[in-house]
Amino acid sequence: MNKSQIELIVRISETGSFTKAGEALHMTQPAVSRTVATIESELGTKLIKRDKKNGISFTDVGERILITFRTILSELQKVDELIVAEQGLEIGKVHIGAYRTACTRFIPKIIRAMESQYPGIEIKLSEGSVDQVKEWLRSRCIDVGIIIPPDKDFDTLPLIKDQLIVLMHSSHPLSQKETISIPDLQGEDILIGKCGYEVQIHALFNEYNLTPKVRF
Repeated sequence: MNKSQIELIVRISETGSFTKAGEALHMTQPAVSRTVATIESELGTKLIKRDKKNGISFTDVGERILITFRTILSELQKVDELIVAEQGLEIGKVHIGAYRTACTRFIPKIIRAMESQYPGIEIKLSEGSVDQVKEWLRSRCIDVGIIIPPDKDFDTLPLIKDQLIVLMHSSHPLSQKETISIPDLQGEDILIGKCGYEVQIHALFNEYNLTPKVRF
C-alpha cells in the first residue's frame, strides 16, 4: 500500500463521497472504486460500506484503520517538514477544529498571527460543536482543537479564562444581589445557547446536585 492509496481512503472519509475524493486527488470515479477494492483485497477486510439511501459509511474496523492512516499521513508530513526545515524553510499543514464562538472570537487572530510568522504553513479550519471537536481529536481528523474544560482526555493549554455571568431584567429580585450563586438559580427559567458552554453550565449545577430549569 502506498501513500496515495492511504490519502484516498482518508479523503473519502472527509468528503463522504467517492466522486469528491477522486476530484480532489485528480482521479476518476471508476479509478477510485478500483483502488478501494484493491486496498480492501490487500487488507483482507471491508473498509467502506456503500448504500444508495444512506451513502458512504465506514465499517468498525475501517474506522479504526482510518485513525492509523491519519497517523501515517501525519508522520509522513513531518518527514517533509524536517527536510524543508533543513533547507531553512517552514512548511506544513495544520488542521484546526473549533466551536462556533471560538471561530469568531479567537480563530481570526490566531490565523493572522500564524500567517504572519509562518507564511508557508497551510491552515485548514473545521467548525463544529465542542463534542464534535473532541471526537475529531480522538479520531485524529484534526491536529489541534479549541474546546471548553473540564476535559482530561487531552493535553491542553489555557487560551483564555472567561467569567460566566447571568443576564436578567433589572426588575428581577436576583438583580439586586452583588454575587449570584448556582443554588440561587434553582427553579429559575434559563435560556442556554448552543455555543459550547452548555456542558459547563450543567456541570456547575451538578456540583450542587441540581438540574438547571432550561426553558429554551
